[in-house]
Amino acid sequence: MDVQSPGRYRNVHDRSLGELFHGLLEDGGNLLGAEVRLAEMRLTQRLRLLAGAAIFFGAAAGLALIALMGVGFVIALLLAPVIGFLGGAVVVAILAGVGAWFLLRSGQAKLAQIGTGLKTDIATTKAEIASARDQIAGAVK
Repeated sequence: MDVQSPGRYRNVHDRSLGELFHGLLEDGGNLLGAEVRLAEMRLTQRLRLLAGAAIFFGAAAGLALIALMGVGFVIALLLAPVIGFLGGAVVVAILAGVGAWFLLRSGQAKLAQIGTGLKTDIATTKAEIASARDQIAGAVK
């Protein structure tokens, strides 16, 4: 049986045990490096997607703030005959603060989900690297 290693190696029957071991270690190192690069690319891609979404959310939030300020002013004007303009402004400010608190809590929950996903990706990558190490160690024995 003629066993050939990929490309750069000659027939394995013509190589010494030291050369084979050296090639195995070199290939194992290349495999681990490739796993690390793959993990980096996965994380980079996820962060790029998050950054792109954050830009649109930021722009939407800016426009929504302008709209809410207008609505708040109108509500304060409508409440002015009943409790005065200052009273109406206080009511609007309290309502806006409560709404902001709920939005903040929702945003924190979403960020926690993203963080869990990143932690899962990192854990998966570590497991894949450990598995590759074990495979290399098993092949060496």
